[in-house]
Amino acid sequence: MRVRSASRRGTHDPGGAREGLKIQVSNEVNGLEMGVLSDGTAYLSGRALSKLCDVANSSIVDASSDWSSGKRASKLSQWITERGFARDSLYVKTEKPGVAGNFVNAYTDDVVSIILEYYAFEAPIPSKPARENYRILNDVNTVLDISIGQAWAAHWKGKDLEAKFGPRQKHEHNYPDYFPQAKSNPQDMNVYPIAALPEFRVWLQTEYIPKRFPAYLKTKISLGVLPASAAELVLHAAAPGPKQLSP
Repeated sequence: MRVRSASRRGTHDPGGAREGLKIQVSNEVNGLEMGVLSDGTAYLSGRALSKLCDVANSSIVDASSDWSSGKRASKLSQWITERGFARDSLYVKTEKPGVAGNFVNAYTDDVVSIILEYYAFEAPIPSKPARENYRILNDVNTVLDISIGQAWAAHWKGKDLEAKFGPRQKHEHNYPDYFPQAKSNPQDMNVYPIAALPEFRVWLQTEYIPKRFPAYLKTKISLGVLPASAAELVLHAAAPGPKQLSP
């Protein structure tokens, strides 16, 4: 899954084409069909998204149909537009590997976040289950942000990367009011030089994911936040190279 803070305005790929993507990994976790596309993007099926949002599957189907046909007057469509999403379709239509003719409407993680946030907080009758699901998902993401940030900061200092790339800059960050972390706003965060991005990506793939990420997921499993089967899916999505789930 992508690591992002809860507020996502302006962060979405505006209209980027997603045609031709294939399902790399698929599984059912707690009755939710999910998986990873060939570009590494996590997705949910439409039925899984409707369950997460605590709405009828027809609500997601109708909203998707309206969006694709250019009908953008509904409150949900306006919400999606305001969040910076501009692709022609809310989902990627793709075929399951090894199952000819069995297509899945794959809702990628950015779309899931937008729609789930709507039903959790902005719908005419906000859903308590949707709100709980949204907060759980974003709690996982927020804590992971901290985990990566602390580990990367230690690597940065240990390797004296400031001498190579220049100094970091301090930036003020504020969590949304409904997050527990908001009580300690504002948060100080480090902004790293863009020239250090290749170094960070190598460190992420060779150090953090194989050596630290599994321990983080085990903690989430022990707390009951993440099912073990979902943890396996996340690990395979994050790992470089060919991805195969155990039977």
